[in-house]
Amino acid sequence: MALRCEVKAQARIIKEFKSGKRYLKLQADQHRVIEGYVKDIRKLRLELADAHARIVSTRNTWADDYYALYDEYQAEIRKRNERIRNLEDDVWKAKKEGDDKLSAKEQEYEDRLYEKDCIINKLKNELAHVNAFLGRDSSNTGLPTSQTPAGKENNHLSNMSGCFRIHG
Repeated sequence: MALRCEVKAQARIIKEFKSGKRYLKLQADQHRVIEGYVKDIRKLRLELADAHARIVSTRNTWADDYYALYDEYQAEIRKRNERIRNLEDDVWKAKKEGDDKLSAKEQEYEDRLYEKDCIINKLKNELAHVNAFLGRDSSNTGLPTSQTPAGKENNHLSNMSGCFRIHG
């Protein structure tokens, strides 16, 4: 019986093919399927376009943020490099000022030392002159012994013990 049902169904299909109804039904079914695919394709294209628009928007937002951060970073680098240059200039100025002050102090001390050396030499010369003047008597000058102070020894060597020797 199953076979008979199957044969009847096949006969009906053949009859539909001969009359063209089956082709029209297949064509209508195919059009419905194609129409569904076309709708799906349109829907997917819209989704794709929307996704692409979101990607572009996100990329542009990210790029804007990136370039803004990059510009801030570059500005900060320029600012810090300028600060470093200014600090280096300050260091060189301070070093130069210190060297100048040191040179000035050194020159001042050399001038004062020279001045003191001059005073010392002058005092040595005055002392030598005073000692020479005090050491004059009849034993070492042409003065008569009557003009030699009383109590003064005529020995010239006794006067030498109190003299300063002047070197150079």
